[in-house]
Amino acid sequence: PPMPAGASLVLRAEATPQGPQLAVLQMTPPAAPARPAATTPAAAYATSAAAPPAAPPHPMAPPVAAAQAILSSAATQNTLAPLLNSLETMGERGAGLPREVRETITRMVAQIPQLRPDAVTANQLQAAVLNSGVQLESVLARGGPAQAIDADMKALLLALRGSLRDWLGGAQPGQTGGRAPPPAGPGATVRAPTVAAPPLPPDATPEELGRILLSQTEAALSRIRLHQLNALPDAQSQTAAGAAPRPDIGLEIPFYFGGQLALLHLQVQTEQQKAAERGKPERRHRMRFAVSLSRIGEVGGEVAHEGGRLDIAIWATEAGSGAALKENLAELADALAARGLEAAIRVRARPPEDAPSHAEHHYLDART
Repeated sequence: PPMPAGASLVLRAEATPQGPQLAVLQMTPPAAPARPAATTPAAAYATSAAAPPAAPPHPMAPPVAAAQAILSSAATQNTLAPLLNSLETMGERGAGLPREVRETITRMVAQIPQLRPDAVTANQLQAAVLNSGVQLESVLARGGPAQAIDADMKALLLALRGSLRDWLGGAQPGQTGGRAPPPAGPGATVRAPTVAAPPLPPDATPEELGRILLSQTEAALSRIRLHQLNALPDAQSQTAAGAAPRPDIGLEIPFYFGGQLALLHLQVQTEQQKAAERGKPERRHRMRFAVSLSRIGEVGGEVAHEGGRLDIAIWATEAGSGAALKENLAELADALAARGLEAAIRVRARPPEDAPSHAEHHYLDART
């Protein structure tokens, strides 16, 4: 009988008087092309991971592949802010969206932590970092259960993208206005950019609204990928022993604070260095952060931790916020001392300037 296209065969070669012959031992019919809509983050990730991207037309060295992925993501990236603002302001117009889209939006909004000015806990921050999206594949590679990703922001974005694509078919994403600059690279000053995203059109049809949400979702996924690509080990920063230092981890955490939606931009780095007096390696942890709130402007800083001692530098773009930080330095130092941490704290008048990049004299091939 004729075999369907795409079937998988198990064959055995046999020698016969008429010459070599092939015998079919097993035939597996092709999988059905249709697939159900991915309505949960775990299902969305499984669907996106089941179909790997097409192989490149020629072998590509990993650094070149990473560079091309960075260029591709940088062209479309944006922060989560435009998407979350759209979800927050669309109101009753969201009733025209399909049920799967509305359910995914509800789950995404429910994952945004509500922080109180008088009670921000370490557990809240830890959960937000774990669910930020940049560690999704790492968690799954360690054998984490599928339900562990239901609160992950990247998995939620994949679920939203999948349900929007299933509904809109081949429709092109809508226009979303301005874009934020790409996230800070390893070692650079972390900033909290504001994105002037236009409001949703008041007379937009459900399909037009869906195309705008799809474009904003794609942009947020591209930014998470940029954070993940920035965390890849740098071949130029190998140690003398040949081992790459632990890479930077960059991420953005959405949260509500005093009723305002904001993004906390973080970059965490672990450096391993040798202590001369003891002759054994020590770890130094460094965190850079920035956040922008309407009442205080943009505030950021850098915290370095080594051997129980903290070195903290904080900056603010608004003079009034800088003055308030200086007035409360003693209170911050006392709170840290109560937890057994010795700290040197200073307030800068402005964000520090970035050092020149070591890659500023690297050139691109004309073909790339």
